[in-house]
Amino acid sequence: MKTDTQITNEILNEFDKHQLGLCKIKIAVTNGFVTLSGTVDSYTKKILAERTVKNLEDIKGLSNDIDVVLTTAKRSEAKLAKSLLIGAMWRIRN
Repeated sequence: MKTDTQITNEILNEFDKHQLGLCKIKIAVTNGFVTLSGTVDSYTKKILAERTVKNLEDIKGLSNDIDVVLTTAKRSEAKLAKSLLIGAMWRIRN
């Protein structure tokens, strides 16, 4: 069984692999239960963070409290539409 510190470090390493390391995601681990909070700029990143944690061993539970804050001023309508479509497709699969 991993310690909370080991789980946190593993999550951070996995987030770096999936380019989530620069996101404003906070990780709290208590007795193997993980809480993700903070903000990301797309629904896709929120789901990716959740799936990344769910795929790890020794995770007893997960609460995904990440907020999605869309910054449409920085993204074109086409990119926004693509992001929303991908998010919707992932949601349908689950």
